[in-house]
Amino acid sequence: MMGVRKKSVRRKASRKKPTRQKKTARKKTARKKTARKKTARKKTARKKTARKKTARKKTARKKTARKKTARKKTARKKTARKKTARKAPARRRASTRRPIATAPPATIEPERAAPPATVEPKRAAPPATVEPVPAQPATVEPVPAQPAGVAEGQSERVGFVMHYWDHVNAAAIRIEHGQLRIGDTIHVRGHTTDYYQQINRLELDRTPIESAGPGQEIGVHVSQRVREGDSVYKVS
Repeated sequence: MMGVRKKSVRRKASRKKPTRQKKTARKKTARKKTARKKTARKKTARKKTARKKTARKKTARKKTARKKTARKKTARKKTARKKTARKAPARRRASTRRPIATAPPATIEPERAAPPATVEPKRAAPPATVEPVPAQPATVEPVPAQPAGVAEGQSERVGFVMHYWDHVNAAAIRIEHGQLRIGDTIHVRGHTTDYYQQINRLELDRTPIESAGPGQEIGVHVSQRVREGDSVYKVS
């Protein structure tokens, strides 16, 4: 029997898995590609901004040039108008008339200056006689007269005014020496106060009393306005 040829079976090359180094290399290449893309994008953006700036500068230059040309045109128009407004003065024709004979000017004699008037010196007025002003007598303040029915005698300081209520015409008096009774006559004297009065009512803590001694603060109905600190005298 004929020998059968065995088919040569080629073993397929086993695909090996990529190693870690290959993976890192691929990642690096991918990163480089992305970085290149970013740089390219940045360059294109910069070029666009530069083109926009140049375009803006060109437009600004065109505007300034237009303004300058407009100003020049207006200036030329103004100068042209001024030139047209100024016209050449008309030439005067030589007059054929004969000149009129004028009379010679009259000779004016100069006026003679008048002699200066003699001014008489003014006589000094006699000094006025000043009459002496009579001295006025000093004003003496009248002493308040004692009321009728008060006997002339010495006055004794009893106390002083502590407070005054104008809506009820009452005063608080503090007694320091002596006593005050209903019917006694007091003399209130101060810087602007000076009058006599007879006591009709005495009160202590809003209760009527007949007499008050030293150290007590009593309320008395007064007929005139009194001030704090006014002295109170008892007329004997």
